[in-house]
Amino acid sequence: LHNRFQISAALPFNNFNQKGDFNEVNLVGLGDMTVMGSFLLLNKTNFEKDETAHLFLINFGAKLPTGKTNVLDGTGKLFNPRMQPGSGSLDYVFGTNYIMKLKKNSIQFDLNAKINTMNESLYQLGNQYRGTIRYSRWMNVGTGNLLLSTAYVYDHILNDYSENDIFHGMHGRK
Repeated sequence: LHNRFQISAALPFNNFNQKGDFNEVNLVGLGDMTVMGSFLLLNKTNFEKDETAHLFLINFGAKLPTGKTNVLDGTGKLFNPRMQPGSGSLDYVFGTNYIMKLKKNSIQFDLNAKINTMNESLYQLGNQYRGTIRYSRWMNVGTGNLLLSTAYVYDHILNDYSENDIFHGMHGRK
């Protein structure tokens, strides 16, 4: 759209697997689509060519309720909402990314939040907050490049909420 603004979309394919003492569950399907806009606030120097660079982005968007939310187990009961391919809710996504590059090294700081709303079943997944610190180093290997990266990720997920108390506890069943 513009050299400082971009739009992206993602449609995940989910494969949830849960093993217990007496059963195994595998749910597969398309999840909820996310549409994001990113605005480049700071871009000091050419990130690919210069030895030092700074990049700062603000991200915002929405997660659309495109995945299934009504998958049943073998007894005809709904699976836990966190096991469903979709959430059934329109959720809001916000974030920031800062990258500092020095020669072949970079450090990246990310802060992200997903604010969830209630779905048709009167169930709301807990809001999610994530912080990431990542160190990366480019290395020349033969005629190509290799990127080594390590990261620390902190996730904080608030409790789910249900107005009709259909789901609670570990298994999400009444």
